[in-house]
Amino acid sequence: MKKSKIIFGLLFIAFIGAFFACEETEKVGPTITIAVIGDETGWRGDTIKYLVTWSEGDKKIENLTITPSTAGANTSSTVDIEITSDITSYEYIYVISGQAVEGTISITFTIIDKNDEIDEEIKTIIIEEAINIFSYDVTLGSPRSGSSGTPCLDVDSQGGNAYSSANGLGNAAEIDIIFFNGVSNGYTLSSPTNTEDLDDFSDLDILNWSVLNETNLKTGVSMNFDGIELYESNKLEEAYTEATGNEVLKINLIESAGQIIAFKTADNKCGLIKSGTASPEFGDASTDATFTISVKVQQ
Repeated sequence: MKKSKIIFGLLFIAFIGAFFACEETEKVGPTITIAVIGDETGWRGDTIKYLVTWSEGDKKIENLTITPSTAGANTSSTVDIEITSDITSYEYIYVISGQAVEGTISITFTIIDKNDEIDEEIKTIIIEEAINIFSYDVTLGSPRSGSSGTPCLDVDSQGGNAYSSANGLGNAAEIDIIFFNGVSNGYTLSSPTNTEDLDDFSDLDILNWSVLNETNLKTGVSMNFDGIELYESNKLEEAYTEATGNEVLKINLIESAGQIIAFKTADNKCGLIKSGTASPEFGDASTDATFTISVKVQQ
């Protein structure tokens, strides 16, 4: 009998221990859910948006904290708010700093309930330079140099496709600028619609082109060509708008390297041209001339 009481006592203690152990393991904490609104990849000045939602466990949600590994451009990039019954979700906006470099930013989202139970999720923003400018150097050849010259330029193509006079006719829809070196005009960059001058070059056969794209050109550019980064497409439009010269169909008498010309193509792509080397030298109206230019143009 005595032995039975001892066994019963041990079983009772084991039951109580198991009961409280179950009590401890059955605590249910909160759950946090993060949805990305849009894209998690961006560059300087871009906004990355998240929608934060949650569900309660045993206790009411008490607090939400959001902590990025690197501060954004906005002053509220770190969040610490009390959750009340009327708050059921939170939209978090992270603005990528204007000084950001390529890499990643981790953002930790943490929810805490009144039982100090927590749930957290980490999201990663990818910082990538958003290249939206084509930048290249190209050498153009006078149309008077026949099939060996490449006077016709598809200016808003990647790398700058240059066509010979003979191939201009078949690629007319792609061509935005034509180079020539004339007795009175000197080194000249021209819109294909400037047929008055271009008709002088029989190799071009300009009057038989099926398409003549109108490219407007301007001088009086104050923007620093070399200072425009490849993600600053908007600056090319600003440079064209702010240039003090009139919109014309040709810029002639180009007399030195480093001259900056703004342009806008028929499909509204803005860009800048910087004059480079010339052979023969500027001012020589040779029928066989080459002209190297540097181009930055909106993609």
